[in-house]
Amino acid sequence: MLIACLDTLREFWHATEQERLTFGSRVIEDPAHRLRVRIYVEMHPDFQYSSGETIERPWLRLQALPPDNDHIGLGMIKCRAICEVKDELRQWLQAQRALE
Repeated sequence: MLIACLDTLREFWHATEQERLTFGSRVIEDPAHRLRVRIYVEMHPDFQYSSGETIERPWLRLQALPPDNDHIGLGMIKCRAICEVKDELRQWLQAQRALE
């Protein structure tokens, strides 16, 4: 899922906070691996002030569409991390024969 959605992860990582709040949902298709992923933003609790107020930040939710049902939630920092190690991730997946 992560490899199929790299362009979107990079776009989210480079977006401003305001752009992340209005980030459009989309469906990514990877026919070679029979994978479809719905990507959308959901708010995720990030931290809490001493007053008890919870601050939420936009996160990407990657939801595999049927017949798959996996999902992943990623904030901006995780999107950046995945983009930074994309080549190593691809190599590992190829070694596991999970990516052709």
